[in-house]
Amino acid sequence: MKKNLFIAILLCVLTLSITACQSKEDKVLSDLESIYNRLNNSENFTDEDWTELLTEYEVIHEEAQTCDFSYEQKKELGRIEGKILSKITERKTQELGSEIGDIINSGGAIIGGFIEGLQEELEKETE
Repeated sequence: MKKNLFIAILLCVLTLSITACQSKEDKVLSDLESIYNRLNNSENFTDEDWTELLTEYEVIHEEAQTCDFSYEQKKELGRIEGKILSKITERKTQELGSEIGDIINSGGAIIGGFIEGLQEELEKETE
């Protein structure tokens, strides 16, 4: 029993010491990677989940502005942020598609007006 308790305490101390030794820059990169991993499992996110995640991302992104990244860390930062923004854009595109679908289903008048507006703009561009 004492041996298991000793091992548990040792693991906690090691984890804390590794975390404490992590630089501010490494922590930012790690936090961004964590956000990306959560985004990969965001199919069932509620609006509240998205708001929370985006708020957390904003805080970490602002913290990144105060970091002194090495060249390699900057490359990693760009890679992770690109992946995150790709996932966010994917979600927003799906929402937009859903909203357009709702508009289409809401009535022919809207669709007719939409088509007329498109035709008018296309005619202006071809003149």
